[in-house]
Amino acid sequence: NRSADLSAALLLGVLEKTGLYTKVSKDKDLYMLKEEYTKKKVTVGIDGSVWQKVPRYQQRMKSMMQKIVNKKIADKIKLVHSNDGSGKGAAFAVATHNDYVRRRLQMSNYKKYD
Repeated sequence: NRSADLSAALLLGVLEKTGLYTKVSKDKDLYMLKEEYTKKKVTVGIDGSVWQKVPRYQQRMKSMMQKIVNKKIADKIKLVHSNDGSGKGAAFAVATHNDYVRRRLQMSNYKKYD
């Protein structure tokens, strides 16, 4: 249960930083869905044997997300199994880093000629 609870909390932290929802009050745990997500869902792909094989793990994560934020926000998050998620994630990280390096090099070349 702790693993599912921690996974849910970490996932919600990432989704808050990416702009799915925002905290309304500093004193209370009140959260509000951002306007652009009122009509669409966010799909999160999860890979791993724990996700696939531990009974009720998926339900536990969903339940904890509802406790942390609220049902309205948790229902906008669709959790799905993603085959080879770590391989795809690694490829995405490398591609993102390569794009970052390319842009930095372009910026440094522009500065030399100014």
